[in-house]
Amino acid sequence: MREISPSFIASLIVLTSAVILMITSWILRRSTGVPEGKIVFADPGLWGKTEKPLYDGALGLTGKPDYLVEKNNQVIPVEVKSMWAPPSPYDSHRLQLGAYCLLVDRSIGKRPPYGLLRYRNRTFKIPFTFSFEEEVVEILKMRFAARIITPTDAPAAGIATAATNAYDRKTNTTIIKIMSKPLNKIGIAYNSQIAESKPLSGRISNFLESTGAEIMVCCPIQEKTLRKCIAEKVLGALIVIGGDGTMLRASHICAATGIPIVGINLGMFGFLMELQPDDWDEFLPRLLTGDYRVEMRMLMQAEHIRKDVVLNSSLVVNEVVVCRGQHVRPVRLEAEVDGSHMASYVADGLIASTPTGSTAYALAAGGAILPPELRNIIIVPVAPHLSPDQSIILSEGAVVSIRVNTTHQAVFSVDGHLPVLMEDGDCVQVKSSDLNARYIRFRGPGYFYRTLNRYLEQNPSLPNSQRD
Repeated sequence: MREISPSFIASLIVLTSAVILMITSWILRRSTGVPEGKIVFADPGLWGKTEKPLYDGALGLTGKPDYLVEKNNQVIPVEVKSMWAPPSPYDSHRLQLGAYCLLVDRSIGKRPPYGLLRYRNRTFKIPFTFSFEEEVVEILKMRFAARIITPTDAPAAGIATAATNAYDRKTNTTIIKIMSKPLNKIGIAYNSQIAESKPLSGRISNFLESTGAEIMVCCPIQEKTLRKCIAEKVLGALIVIGGDGTMLRASHICAATGIPIVGINLGMFGFLMELQPDDWDEFLPRLLTGDYRVEMRMLMQAEHIRKDVVLNSSLVVNEVVVCRGQHVRPVRLEAEVDGSHMASYVADGLIASTPTGSTAYALAAGGAILPPELRNIIIVPVAPHLSPDQSIILSEGAVVSIRVNTTHQAVFSVDGHLPVLMEDGDCVQVKSSDLNARYIRFRGPGYFYRTLNRYLEQNPSLPNSQRD
């Protein structure tokens, strides 16, 4: 019997491996939509176990797409999602792919002309234009400035959370979420105390009906008809016409059902409002096509406790204020965090604020401004006397208790509502709520900072101020 040479066995192994590789590559391309060309690396589901991540030191950006394919001296990143394709790519996925394109350009030195976003049944080709690159870089810089991420901790997969944040109360983590469902059943609520709000609501109603929307209700925000529609969940979205106070009221009544709201500003500031009286017709039709994002705002739950008995519980959008009553004297306050003593105050009051409320009373009292997507409580003293005078930002998930020690009147108030009397030894316990306020946004996340900067430069509530 003739002996088989080792070289023949080696050749057979090489040939068999090549055939297996070709078949595997063919199956891979059919199942994932990876284009023809040399696969530089493939790393689906094995992040950190196979290929080293790309890294750019200048931006502190790191990450790996599922595939990098090289063809005609071009390197194309491919990101694969297991879900069925939406009508257009989710903005969070588009931003993630843009970050990978940026990484390829900066770390490999070959600028991708585009990237591919593959869903289960469709592939989108996303051009990597210079304007797209600027958008990604702007979001990164914004996150660094807000200290949400540091220049050494910026995974590309997480960049989309700057624009599309949601909160998963089951895992206690921030998750990527985009809401692009077309909204056709619309409600309109307006502040009847503002003269121009009712005529504007009529114009908006007629306009949206002409574009194919179904107006389910159009009435003052305090009417029971509106609350009935919200409770029955017949609305896809609620348009709120008024000022920040009207938006706060809408946030309270929509939180339990999760109905998203968009505000049109007829008030002084409009920190919470997305649109102005002169641009709503440009943006509102985008509700019908799903071309918007939903910004999830943290809410708090405040409980009034007396001798271990909960007297009442309130949902909080902006802040809880524990303060002196009619007597112009400071009160003594004890603050605890998660059952441990934090600080003692002799002051006019103490504010526990959400990030949303950090631009309201807390800002007036000298508190820090928090980005709206955070889920931290900020504690701010009001006119402290020989007491801690700096604001304190608590860790996410913290529970704060504010106890009064006083021989004269003390009260607490939620979101500027009528004050509730407190007795000596009473406590207000504040924690994050399971509910969220959902604000519809048409602009990028940087719009919050641009609006804030405009208001800080010129206070629109002052008599001589002029609106931009």
